[in-house]
Amino acid sequence: YIEYYYRKLEHLFNIINMLMYNFTDDTLKKIYGYILHNPDSDLKLKSISTKFFLNQTYLSNLFSRKSNIRYSQLITNIKLKRAEYLITYEHKNIADVAIELGYKDLSYFNKLYQKIIGVVPESYNQNDSFSYTI
Repeated sequence: YIEYYYRKLEHLFNIINMLMYNFTDDTLKKIYGYILHNPDSDLKLKSISTKFFLNQTYLSNLFSRKSNIRYSQLITNIKLKRAEYLITYEHKNIADVAIELGYKDLSYFNKLYQKIIGVVPESYNQNDSFSYTI
């Protein structure tokens, strides 16, 4: 049991570290909070800028000036970590996850996933449950 739960905790800490951004600007904090709570919604820069009553160019420049990550990279990281969660813990089909998160090209999704996460989505044990024999 210890090894199983250790793997789970280690995985959660990795997710937290990858998504831990220290935004000092209040507007960026609000937007980041919204994005984290709505990873399956339309997260295009235009949609978010409209939702928060900001100019699209201004929002893009705000991310560039007041954070250490570009907006597009932030969205990609969040979506791919969401995909990792859905594949690993909810045992969803990879193609369904890609479509759910807005990736229409499965090949592109797999390449991007491998580049950002470091493994291909198929490498996860689809039944990552603790098995034991008595």
